[in-house]
Amino acid sequence: MLSRFTVQNGCKVKRVLPFERQDFVKTKRFEQKSRVKVQVRNCSLLFNVASSLALLTGHRLSMASMAGDNSTLNVVGKEEAGAPDVGYEDPGDFPIKLPAYWSTTEGIHLIPDPTKLTTMQELLNSTWRVKYTRDRKHAETEGKVPRGARVINVLRVENHALFRSYCQRKAAIRMKRKGSCERFEVATQSFGQELESDINEMYLYHGTNPDAAAAIAREDFDMVRVGSAVGTMFGPGIYLAEHATKSDEYAQEGEGIFMGQCALLLCRAVAGRVNTVQDKGDTSMLVSSGFYDSVCGDRMAAVGTFREMFFFSPEPVYCEFIIIYSRVFDLESVPSVPSVHADPAQVPSKPVVPSGPIVPDAAIPLWSHFWDFRGSSEIKDDSSDMKIKLHGAERTPLGLFFNGVNQYAQLDSWTCGNTTSIEVFLAFDKNAEWSKTQSVFDFNHPCHGSNTVHLRRNQQGALGIFQVRREDAGNKYKQIECNDLWQLGEWTHVVCVAEGTTLRLYKNGRLVQSSTNGQPPQVLQRSNHWIGKGDGFFHGTIAYLRIWNGIKLNDNAVSALYKHRDPQRYPPPAPPPAPHHGSSKNPNQCCNMM
Repeated sequence: MLSRFTVQNGCKVKRVLPFERQDFVKTKRFEQKSRVKVQVRNCSLLFNVASSLALLTGHRLSMASMAGDNSTLNVVGKEEAGAPDVGYEDPGDFPIKLPAYWSTTEGIHLIPDPTKLTTMQELLNSTWRVKYTRDRKHAETEGKVPRGARVINVLRVENHALFRSYCQRKAAIRMKRKGSCERFEVATQSFGQELESDINEMYLYHGTNPDAAAAIAREDFDMVRVGSAVGTMFGPGIYLAEHATKSDEYAQEGEGIFMGQCALLLCRAVAGRVNTVQDKGDTSMLVSSGFYDSVCGDRMAAVGTFREMFFFSPEPVYCEFIIIYSRVFDLESVPSVPSVHADPAQVPSKPVVPSGPIVPDAAIPLWSHFWDFRGSSEIKDDSSDMKIKLHGAERTPLGLFFNGVNQYAQLDSWTCGNTTSIEVFLAFDKNAEWSKTQSVFDFNHPCHGSNTVHLRRNQQGALGIFQVRREDAGNKYKQIECNDLWQLGEWTHVVCVAEGTTLRLYKNGRLVQSSTNGQPPQVLQRSNHWIGKGDGFFHGTIAYLRIWNGIKLNDNAVSALYKHRDPQRYPPPAPPPAPHHGSSKNPNQCCNMM
């Protein structure tokens, strides 16, 4: 570690500064061909100074020699165009222009975006080069290069605090460079219409696992952990790539519902003034000096593999999309959008079939909350730490059983409203009183009792009602009805969708009722999220409940959900003994899986 150095012009000391890796160093402009003496004390790494001196002083070196005492370097150099202006000026407070396709104005939101599925598949295919590098040995592919990727889900990240920080860095780079950034083209150039090319704003990939992707989206890149996956060939920083294949080398499969699935972050990045290098080594000083804003490691030019971009702080990078995907090793199985760039020599001798995703179909957007009530283990939302409190409801292998008298379940509260989709798979007990109103779910708030989202069976037997009440609409309710939504003793798959003034009700994968005279739920954190309770108590079994905030499920998605309503990982077990609920019988003894 270099502890201190003295910059001299002739014999006159200009400045004494501490020298650390991340320190910013300023020097005075020098006359061309001036002689600069740099004296280093307490340093055993004197040989590193010569290679770094041009960077630190703003000179291109033409000659460097060590004095006999190994403590002084005499350097003759030619001044580069101005000494480095290190750091960035604060651009001050200014209004942030949000992307036109964002749907929120504050907070942190990870929003499934099914409209981007085809676009992302095309982008991955167009930036997929089947090329082996030494980093591939760290991936979970036995050293083989996938032929492509199959996009399963896309989430849009709307993190307003991090986006503001990113926009401030963009403004600071524009102030500093004043239009002097040489254009830097990347393979993802076709994606993104709102990029600012004068400061080399671009989209780049970063490979990781699904859980880490969500953490980065919410909390930003952790500079302490950079390089923990495969090391730091070019220094400790955020490594991004223009080719999806390169970032896939760093990606890892997830666990649980993400088994067999990896994650790519598609990040906005402002590269500013880019310095391109071909040889490996710590390049962080190229940015910390102030001469450059980012570094490109061009291993494509050096050895024919890939280029990577390096950023040594999180501010110039914003994670905007999370792409959940599975690797494809058979070229014929790659989704048929623009062609995959493949090297024939890289065809694996034996294709590896990636394990099947738990998100079972590309038509199904990633949900916001999912409570699977089947089994005897602790029940919690698989997308967060939200749990459920049981008030007498009984766990069974096929779901939660409710006696229709006083049993229900209470979910943890969360904020929801506007466009909402809710899926439930249930069976009314064979002996349920058909003349009583029974609520499947009722989401409400004690202080705002009219702000409800409610699904129930009315006292007219098979009549099913999906209802939305809003306090800000004069406590009026809007609802849709289906005369034959329910059957006693049979499993029914129901999906409720509210979007704008449209309400939709699906039964067993088919649209059975819709209305354009509806209203969406009011945005509110409701404290009561009741399952099996509302205008009346539910009598039967509920297998699972799934919710999409901000997503309108379409016909294809609902059909896919119905198709996969009983995943093979949850085969129906033998019926358990009937619980003691008076004359009622356990519905698991009488319900037919449809």
